[in-house]
Amino acid sequence: MFGRKYRFRSAENVIEEISSRNTNQLFFCDDNFTASPQRTHRLLGFMLKNKIKNWACQVRCDAAKDNALLNLMAQAGCKVVCVGFESINQKSLKAYQKNQTLEEIIHAIRSFHQRKIKIHGMFVLGSDNDSAKTVWETLKFAIKQKIDTIQMSILTPFPGTKVQKDLETEKRIFTRDWSLYDGQHIVFNPKLMSARDLQVHIVRAYAKFYSLSRSFSLLFKLHFRNAAFRFMGHSIVKGWIERNHKMQWLLQP
Repeated sequence: MFGRKYRFRSAENVIEEISSRNTNQLFFCDDNFTASPQRTHRLLGFMLKNKIKNWACQVRCDAAKDNALLNLMAQAGCKVVCVGFESINQKSLKAYQKNQTLEEIIHAIRSFHQRKIKIHGMFVLGSDNDSAKTVWETLKFAIKQKIDTIQMSILTPFPGTKVQKDLETEKRIFTRDWSLYDGQHIVFNPKLMSARDLQVHIVRAYAKFYSLSRSFSLLFKLHFRNAAFRFMGHSIVKGWIERNHKMQWLLQP
């Protein structure tokens, strides 16, 4: 849709917009905020100078390898990073062509947390190497590593991708209802479990992570920001279940 070249708005252009908004709360929508080091440092310098102390961004796992950059991000007011961990299954990481290991993921989590930067961990489930067990191992990992909030997306065969071409060849895609291609609805038959099983296990794992008991526990510990995010997550999961409990799109003809 957007071509194969990674394009940026210049640091000056972004700074101009931030200045015009007169706000102390920002979310950078770049898929990878640290992809251009020179641009990133200019933005961080601006936020330090202007005392912008409440912002979030999206980064890759390998951003944690640069200690100087992480220190500067923390000093410049970064409060939350959304990190594409993708998977804790090494075979799935290889299939996704992600050059990272479980050890590097753990290192990244600890590096951000040491600097009091909260983590929204993003995982993708449903590869040919994932089973129902993988879903629950991912949940267990997120809880053990104290990831603040999580997103467990379902692998989605978007048009034009290799995933789509492979699944199309194997005749495993069972719907062309594009409204379901949102990363939260299964639209193909997985290899190691049924489509319904993957959907149900992810919903149940979400419900456990964002349970009211875990949310109240944070509230009682006076971790108000995390508690607020968890309560929000609980509400989102509850709403999704109410709208989709019959899973009509899985009732194949």
